[in-house]
Amino acid sequence: MGIIRVALALSVVIWHVPGAHTRALNAAVAVLAFFMVSGFYMALVINEKYAPSGAGWVKRFYQARALRLYPVYLAMCVVMVAVYAWSRHPNPFTSRLPVSFVEQLLLALTNITIVGQDFYEMMNHVSGGPVKEFLGDAFFNPGYMLVGQAWSLSSEIFFYSLAPIVVRSPIRIVALVASSLAIRFALFINGFTTGVWCYWFVPATLCMFGMGSLGYWAYRHIKTWRWAASIGWGAIAGMLGWVLVMAWLYDIVIPVNGTNSLDEPRFWIAYITFAVAVPFAFCATKRLAVDRMIGDLSYPLYIVHGLIIGLLFNRLGHPESNWFVFLAAVVSIAAAAAMRIVVEIPAERSFKALSVHYPTLAEPSSVPIAATPR
Repeated sequence: MGIIRVALALSVVIWHVPGAHTRALNAAVAVLAFFMVSGFYMALVINEKYAPSGAGWVKRFYQARALRLYPVYLAMCVVMVAVYAWSRHPNPFTSRLPVSFVEQLLLALTNITIVGQDFYEMMNHVSGGPVKEFLGDAFFNPGYMLVGQAWSLSSEIFFYSLAPIVVRSPIRIVALVASSLAIRFALFINGFTTGVWCYWFVPATLCMFGMGSLGYWAYRHIKTWRWAASIGWGAIAGMLGWVLVMAWLYDIVIPVNGTNSLDEPRFWIAYITFAVAVPFAFCATKRLAVDRMIGDLSYPLYIVHGLIIGLLFNRLGHPESNWFVFLAAVVSIAAAAAMRIVVEIPAERSFKALSVHYPTLAEPSSVPIAATPR
């Protein structure tokens, strides 16, 4: 499913280019789709790689997840600290912020560990409340997170903490989905209908991870079907074609309305359709090395594209044209490839050299994660 992962990541890249006339797939939908893909892969690798490997498999699972996420992320943080220092932009590591020392330390730890960045992002989009009263408005500033789109990594980490317990049983997955949907519904009927609560609030997004995990259990039944791969290729072609045609006709696929709700029926039609398509798409692409190689760019692309867009805008100004969107996408892909070669592949080799031998399964080298419009 590498081509799908990169297509979702490119939708986010395009969404982040200010003034772009064509936005492609709504980036919020792309993020939630990434969560579903992540849920599928975590259920896959836990049930077919880690759990069968014997004692200590949970520890190995967490080690692998950390070594997927942190090398590229921390490398990007170092780059961003250097850029911020050069441009004299305040950040928790290079200058004194208008907050207490303890609050600045908390901001620094959040940047290093990733954990809590989804909550921080959510707080940046709500007004008032006891948290802001306790910490103060000065504490919440989108510029204080070095890699702003990393909030979704925090949501991924939260799901990883549950995955070894949840994804080994379809019943537990259904319970997770039902609980998350109940939270989502409770928020909706109480007037919390904006994308803030069904997007950055991780208890309400766990249903997306769970839907993807259920897709793995569906895959176990369909993988021997004669037409499973053909259905998968049809689903991939249909999804990509739908996005291209709708973007050409309407400039954006599944736009939000005035309330910014992501729970309208048209959104849920898209979520459910995508979740159903995932196991078939995996059947079609699981043995294609080139597809995996393409998919390996999705995570570094997600990490680097914000800086690339910013640098291009500083250099070229603010041209509101599709050629600039194309340039931003091409340069971001090139930077992602460089990040993979320089940072991610060496980290993978180091992990393989240190790890014990246990049954292996072809696993995507980067977890499918994306960013969000800021």
